[in-house]
Amino acid sequence: MMLKKSMVKISIRLIVVWLLVSLFFFIFGEAILQLLLPYMTWLVNLMANNFHVELKIFDGQFIMSAIATQDVYRFNIPIAPKNTRIPANASVLHALVPIVILCTILLSWPNSFKKTIASMGFGLISSFILLSVTTPFLLVSHVERVFFTAAQNYAGTALSPPLIMNWIVFMEIGGVWLLPIIFAFLCVKIGFKV
Repeated sequence: MMLKKSMVKISIRLIVVWLLVSLFFFIFGEAILQLLLPYMTWLVNLMANNFHVELKIFDGQFIMSAIATQDVYRFNIPIAPKNTRIPANASVLHALVPIVILCTILLSWPNSFKKTIASMGFGLISSFILLSVTTPFLLVSHVERVFFTAAQNYAGTALSPPLIMNWIVFMEIGGVWLLPIIFAFLCVKIGFKV
């Protein structure tokens, strides 16, 4: 009976915290990501192969325009001439999912106030890492998928997809949930030591 009461209490706390965190990021998330846009643009350009990226946030979407800086080849197959522009986009709310999961776990964890603050401090660093391994990769993979599909159609045979596309498949089948859960447990563990 005591365990059942405890589980109900934890469940209610988790739901309330999740709703509040979700509301916070629904209202302020785009503005927060707007502040990080120069970093994300730099990161996407760092990952980009054969193209330069222009990135902006508009109407709840990351809007990316990839411009080929030279003739693009994949698997020694000519894909696109220099200056070809390829658009890609991703939802701002989708980008915030891992952060919402991370913050929900950290704020719901039964902890002292001091340890919760310490965990949230490490959660801020973790949020930055999570954003770095999700949305920029997703945007670049959209462009790579266009190149890969064109190369595969031209070759007329199955080609091995680039690693970035495999990373996005992992993220879409559960990685976007798994990574923040792992980071949350690490933050709580480190927060306990503070």
